[in-house]
Amino acid sequence: MAALLKKRALAEFSQVIQEDAKPPPQKRLRLVQKPKKPDVTLELHNATSSVEALQMLLQLATKLPLDAENAEKVVPLLVEHFYKEADPAVRGKIIFLLTDIVKNPRFNPVPVVDDLSSMLKTEKSHKVTGHIISALTVIGKSLPRDRKIHQQLLAFASQHLANTSHLVRSRCLDLIGALGSPDVKKQDSSQSDSQKSWQSTIGNYTEDQDPRVRTSAFLAMSNWHQRGIKLDPSTYSKASTALEDDHETVRVAALKLIWTLSHLYPENPVTVQTSDEPLRLVDDAFAKLCNMVNDLSMAVRAEAARLLGSLHSVSQRFLEQTLDKKLMSNMRRKMGAHERQKDHYARGEWSTGLKWADDAPKEEVDKDNISLISSGACGALIHGLEDEFMEVRNAAIDSLCELASQSASFAILSQDYLVDMFNDEIDSVRLNAISSLQKISRHLTIREDQLEIISNVLKDSSYEIREALREMFCCVTLETKTCLNACVVCLLDNMKRYPQDRMSIWRCMRDLGNKHPEITLPLVPDLLSIHAYFAVPEPDMDDPAYIAVLILVFNAAKNCPTMLPLFPDHTVRHYAYLRDSQPDMVPQLKIPGLSVVQVIEKKEGSLDAEGFLNQTLSRLEEVENMDPESAQELLKAITGDLKRIAELEPRLTATAECECLYIECQLSLLQVLHGTNWSAPSCIQSLHSRTAAASMEKVVELMTKADTLFRGLSIPNIGLIRQMRLKAQTIQLLHILKSGTDRQALLHKCKAYVDTIQNLQKYLSDNNVTAEPFTQSLINAIPELEMLKLSAFTRPLQTAMHVCKAPIMKLTNQMQRMTALIIEPGEVTETPAKFMAGLTLAVNVDAMLENVTRLQDIYIEVEYPDQQLQQVSPRQADFKQLGPGKFRLVTQVTISHVLWSDPSYLRLGIKTEVKDKSCSGVKVKGIDLCNPVKVFVAPKPVKK
Repeated sequence: MAALLKKRALAEFSQVIQEDAKPPPQKRLRLVQKPKKPDVTLELHNATSSVEALQMLLQLATKLPLDAENAEKVVPLLVEHFYKEADPAVRGKIIFLLTDIVKNPRFNPVPVVDDLSSMLKTEKSHKVTGHIISALTVIGKSLPRDRKIHQQLLAFASQHLANTSHLVRSRCLDLIGALGSPDVKKQDSSQSDSQKSWQSTIGNYTEDQDPRVRTSAFLAMSNWHQRGIKLDPSTYSKASTALEDDHETVRVAALKLIWTLSHLYPENPVTVQTSDEPLRLVDDAFAKLCNMVNDLSMAVRAEAARLLGSLHSVSQRFLEQTLDKKLMSNMRRKMGAHERQKDHYARGEWSTGLKWADDAPKEEVDKDNISLISSGACGALIHGLEDEFMEVRNAAIDSLCELASQSASFAILSQDYLVDMFNDEIDSVRLNAISSLQKISRHLTIREDQLEIISNVLKDSSYEIREALREMFCCVTLETKTCLNACVVCLLDNMKRYPQDRMSIWRCMRDLGNKHPEITLPLVPDLLSIHAYFAVPEPDMDDPAYIAVLILVFNAAKNCPTMLPLFPDHTVRHYAYLRDSQPDMVPQLKIPGLSVVQVIEKKEGSLDAEGFLNQTLSRLEEVENMDPESAQELLKAITGDLKRIAELEPRLTATAECECLYIECQLSLLQVLHGTNWSAPSCIQSLHSRTAAASMEKVVELMTKADTLFRGLSIPNIGLIRQMRLKAQTIQLLHILKSGTDRQALLHKCKAYVDTIQNLQKYLSDNNVTAEPFTQSLINAIPELEMLKLSAFTRPLQTAMHVCKAPIMKLTNQMQRMTALIIEPGEVTETPAKFMAGLTLAVNVDAMLENVTRLQDIYIEVEYPDQQLQQVSPRQADFKQLGPGKFRLVTQVTISHVLWSDPSYLRLGIKTEVKDKSCSGVKVKGIDLCNPVKVFVAPKPVKK
């Protein structure tokens, strides 16, 4: 048997492995060892005074965090010096340092517990004792599963709860709230009793003489709830009593606890002194929160108003009382302004004055049943909306909006009060009221008397408020045709005051027409100036106000076919023009006798375009099996098809453009590679060197543009794009090495080229992308290239060019392109904007940005007639996010120049910077996101 095993072993170890003549390329690994942190020395034994020791501790604090080795050395020194130090300030600093050290997740804090416990027994300073308990709390949190440590720390807290210092008692309550665990309560019955005693103990400290201790007691209960411990309903009575506390922090903590209990036990019955019938806990909590809206402290009022909105399960009668504010005069009930307006609107007439006291209050009130003190939920939100502090008003608006979104009847009641907030003096409050009314607009109908208040906001100087109000108009429902007519008049007046709001007003008109076709129909003769007997002049199509009216009417006609016969002939012609120039504003209409507009089903067209795109991309597979000349002809034909698809179908534009850019670069590379012998030393001279260099510079620019602008590219496709750019950079560098003379400039370009290869290698290896033979050849030659010897730099590049090819790239995902649309400045006018030469002129810029990921890379470039360039980076506050990756840019660009002989045009465009690490050596500074617009300006001579 042994002989058999020996024979088998010899057979296994005597196999002959024949290696290939050419060994496979080995992957080079770069091992980077992080430098060790220097050892930390703490020589507290050399300190001659407390001041010197404190300086050493402060220097140690600058070196935090420490590694495990240094921490184990430093902690015993700190503990040893703690017992020797007489100054409590230095001892407190030592505890702070120990707290920071134990926060390190690699440090074992268990031994420190014993040190701190012994410090706690001997410490006389209340402040240092509080710091020690805080450090124990941090250690307990860092060991969430060590129940034994938790019980030990809770025992320390129990021993010091009777301390005379409020700081120590507060820190003990914080420790109890942070480390009390329901798991121990479930496992051991004795621990359950202990847990109940903790709860009763914390309840006793809610009546402590110091307000800071009372606050800590309520916060400890809230902390238990956040950690999953079920609170006892009996704590509700203690929190309710604390609402009358003298200190505002106690009242705020009690408010939060009441809010928590109202969510945990909403249906629990609560006895009320003024009523024999018990209330639901959520209703009683809601009434108590409403009472706190009248508190003396602004912080309490704001917190109470903020918490009101989340109590969705409150009874309807309590909810409606928040808007019931009684006005009294001579023991009679007076109607409020909203009630008087609503009553006048319902009757359809105002007081004539012919009858004496016809508008006097009629309702008698019994004086014995009147309480001038607010009770329960009566008028709470009204008080919040009328508060002198904007924080309270904003919180009340938020709660009112949230409650109204849950109840349609409450939304109708709150409508007048939200509209009143449109007149607030603070911009943020007005903006909040507009947004809130928009959120609950599905429950509301705007009346004429309310529209008078709303329409005045369109005169506001703040663009953000005007834009928010127009967005609100897009969502609300108007009650009558008079309302719609008044709304249209206000929007047209807004366009006259602020011409830069044109596009936003057009969008608002489009949505108004879609939502109100029935009440738009009777307004058509007035809006279009149609007369039954007389011919009216044809309006000017360059008038933005007339275009706004047409957009309203055409969108209403989509859902109201009876409107079409009312259109005069010139309106039909204008429809055809607007349908071509503003297709997103004007819908498809089947107008009789209109032959210019052909109705095309969009869905069928999209499907045909998508199928044609897939068919075009499938033809790319034939390129690899064709000779170079035929392949170039096919690629040129495919490029033409892709450009046509990009023009016809906006949804596929980005995909077609991205593929078209790559094919154009592929064509340029094939033209350079075809017929070139890269083994010859004079290969570059055999080409038209300048033509090839310019062509490759264009390839680098296009590939950088494709890599930066398009979203949705797969990782292999990004690898193909970057390898295509590397090929173009290689040809460029070969040309420079043959024709360049400046050695320093050549070395700089070679260094940037090597960095590009290394960055590309890192990207391919990190994403598991197989490199092309060309790229792999350059990666293998990195050690030779890193020497930066110009005499030997050309050879590895020429060797790599032997295997250089232009592979196809077939897009499988649907692309999205980063774009910008400049709305303002708009059309070029004949009248130039004038400014004093040498001074400044502010040009308003309004643009829409889509598919943007880095706002900090966006900038505006101004090109003057003398080729000077000015780059302006907008503020982050100038960007308003409209959706994922979609932003609106509203800003001003300040321009200045010397005197010109004649008025001329500036070119203003939006660009993005290139921040890709793999673009080393690329000269592309910015990529255009849109076509620049022209601004007609004329500097005036300086007056003397």
